[in-house]
Amino acid sequence: VRLLLIILFSTHWVGALRLSYYSPIHVESMNTAFNLIGFILVFYLLKTPKNLRLLATFCAVIFFGVFFRETVIFLAIIYFAVFIHSALTAVGNNEAFSVKEVFLAGFPLLSGLIAFSLTRIIASPDNEYSLLANMVAWMYQKPFPTYIQSYFTTYGPMLALLVVSYKVVRDFLKIEKFNAYYLAFICLVAWGIGSDTDRFLYWAIP
Repeated sequence: VRLLLIILFSTHWVGALRLSYYSPIHVESMNTAFNLIGFILVFYLLKTPKNLRLLATFCAVIFFGVFFRETVIFLAIIYFAVFIHSALTAVGNNEAFSVKEVFLAGFPLLSGLIAFSLTRIIASPDNEYSLLANMVAWMYQKPFPTYIQSYFTTYGPMLALLVVSYKVVRDFLKIEKFNAYYLAFICLVAWGIGSDTDRFLYWAIP
């Protein structure tokens, strides 16, 4: 199964490896690399959120990753959202929560915003492009069947297996909240950020 997944990943028409070969200056491959590193760090950080060395490494990954592809900041947004949600849940249940953990969880997002600001200093846009207006337009224009088809274009028929084993998927996402939030976020963004829905869904490859 592992070998099959590696072959599918390597041969996918919109995958990072193929794009790197045919378009060396394309940034999607670096986005995938930084995403994978970020997911590995988050896996350990969620267990030890006060580990400053891990946190500093995650901040560095977000900071440098944003220079290659601004979507790397999604990792920091979802990471912070997980802690905010946990804090709000604790408050709602009259339970204690670690203010320090929530505070530290905001540092990767801050480093990403600093990097994003620096890119705007280094290079400024020369048109009237608006991300919000673009997303609203695409969410209105993109047919829902086309959006659903993009999932099968990206990940193939194996998505049908998720329907059969939906209980396993549901239980997994309940435990792995970061994965659940990130997946939901990418699904929403892929719907409205542009025409290449399959390429945007590929951001969730980890």
